[in-house]
Amino acid sequence: MKRCIAAACLLLIALTSPASAHQLDEYVQASKLSVGKDQVRVELRLTPGVKVLPSVLAGIDANGDGRLSSVEQRAYAERVQRDLSLVLDGKRLPLRLVAVRFPDVGDMKEGLGEIQLELVADVPAGSAARTLTFENHHRSDVAVYLANALVPPDADIRIAAQRRSYDQASFTLDYTQSGALGLSAAPRQSGTATASEVKGYVGMVRLGMRHIAEGTDHLLFLLVLLLPAPLVAFAGRWTSDAGVRPQDSGVRPRDFLVRPTDSGVRPLDSGVRPPDSGVRPRGKKILGIVTA
Repeated sequence: MKRCIAAACLLLIALTSPASAHQLDEYVQASKLSVGKDQVRVELRLTPGVKVLPSVLAGIDANGDGRLSSVEQRAYAERVQRDLSLVLDGKRLPLRLVAVRFPDVGDMKEGLGEIQLELVADVPAGSAARTLTFENHHRSDVAVYLANALVPPDADIRIAAQRRSYDQASFTLDYTQSGALGLSAAPRQSGTATASEVKGYVGMVRLGMRHIAEGTDHLLFLLVLLLPAPLVAFAGRWTSDAGVRPQDSGVRPRDFLVRPTDSGVRPLDSGVRPPDSGVRPRGKKILGIVTA
């Protein structure tokens, strides 16, 4: 048993050693939206996998010198910006690029660097209930999209519902804003969930399952977690749970002496005596004592 466990662990370590937390052939693009009364802020983090990095770098390094100048970085950020869209209540909002940060090329080749972009859009006045839709279609051939909303910094804004497409390239956010046009948002009862929220949750679960199933390193990681499940550490050794016995606590139940009670019932004397046969045992008289 121990040899089997050790062999399985060594095999899993050998197989997972070259793997990373994400698939190497993905371009992970994570978006976070922060909604305010007057402005919407989008934070975008782009993390290219090692296998897709040459293709990504080719689109950034225009002169092919292996270095990313500030001009090249800005040009690529603007290209990403053109692949994004933000729509509020059916009207498209123009996004402005306000910050660009690029990692070292060496870090990107190790799969550790991420490109960070920040964009903002002005929010026009509107009703109390609003719908915001964000879409990202940059490098859809190799991209894995993630989208989430941050907790609004303004207490008058409350997120009502979130909806995502299957690949999360499209993210819709319903929110309410009290005080808009003299209206106040009607609070929703706590503990209830709308159909759109349930649908969005199911979509996220499906996307997560697909993401795990497509990555060999993810499956091996789950196997490593599940392998010790039927085992229990006992007395410093790994053994099956069938050999584990509960420890003796030394506590014993108290002994109670139970005696039958006297019911007062006595057997009746029938008056019958066995007949006297007249035979008496012979004895010897020793020092005045008759013995049988």
